[in-house]
Amino acid sequence: MRGRGFHHLTHGEPLPSSCFKKGNIPINKGTAGKKYKEYKKRTGAHSKGWKMSEDEKLKHRGKGSGGFRMNYNNHNSSEQQLLTIINHLTLPYKYVGNGKFWIENKNPDFINIEQKKVIELFGDYWRCNSPRFTDDDIIIRFGKTLLVKDIHSEDRERIKLFSDCGYQTLVVWESELKDIELLKSKLLEF
Repeated sequence: MRGRGFHHLTHGEPLPSSCFKKGNIPINKGTAGKKYKEYKKRTGAHSKGWKMSEDEKLKHRGKGSGGFRMNYNNHNSSEQQLLTIINHLTLPYKYVGNGKFWIENKNPDFINIEQKKVIELFGDYWRCNSPRFTDDDIIIRFGKTLLVKDIHSEDRERIKLFSDCGYQTLVVWESELKDIELLKSKLLEF
C-alpha cells in the first residue's frame, strides 16, 4: 500500500479500515474517496501545500525509498539517551553525528574540540559487539555480506584515524546504556 505517496500523505500512519470499504478508495489517480476526505480534514493531511510541524519533520526525515537515508537533522534513541547523560553530567561534548563535523572522511557521534576527544556510540548489532558475535560470524548489512572480523577491523581503523588526527576516542556500546551509573563513571574518567 505504499504506492503514489501513501506513506507521505498519512504521516506514516495507516489509514483507518473504513477508508478501504468499497467505493471509498483512499488514493485513486490523485483523487481521494469520501472517507479519506473526512480523514484528511481530521488529520490535516493533504498532498499539496502540506505543512509539517518541525517535530514531524524531524520524526519523518530519513524515511523513504530504499529504507535507509542518512538523517542530518536528528539522532537515534540511543544517541539521544547518551546525549541526555552527557548533558546531565555537564560534559562539554556536542552531538555531531548528524554530519555537522567530519574528521578526514569519518563523522564521529560526539566531540569535544577543545580537548580533542571523541565519543563513539557503537550499536551492538551494527558494530557486532564482541560478546554476542564471533569473528567468523557473517552479517548481512544493506545487501552486503560481511564478516564480523572485517567490521571490527573497520572500527579499529576508524579509531586509529581519529588518533592520527590527534583525537582520543571513547567507545560506548549500546548495551552499556542499560547501566547508567557505570556509564556515567566511564564518561567522567574519560
